[in-house]
Amino acid sequence: MSSEQQGIVTMYTKTTCPHCAKAKELLEETHGLTVTLVDIESEDQEQILQQMRQFSGGRNTVPQVFFNENHLGGNDDVQQLQTDGKLAEMVEMVKNTPVTMMQEGWYHPWY
Repeated sequence: MSSEQQGIVTMYTKTTCPHCAKAKELLEETHGLTVTLVDIESEDQEQILQQMRQFSGGRNTVPQVFFNENHLGGNDDVQQLQTDGKLAEMVEMVKNTPVTMMQEGWYHPWY
């Protein structure tokens, strides 16, 4: 089994967010994932927030975590998936499933 991650893990975040740090720690340190961080406070803020809301069903809070095109939710959601024993299976999926479509100017794939 290859340890190289084929899929994309995207996390909408901001630097001062403690919940973002917890979600990032769980994904990177516990599960060994490479996480693409999208700072909602960057110069493309409006475009980033619009995409985050569109793909997360209208959520305005960070973090918002995506495995490829699948929206996992925020930190509470990700921690609950871990507690329920469901996150490991999702981690395997994203490690083994490459992205098939990535639009220019988008921060994560959408099908």
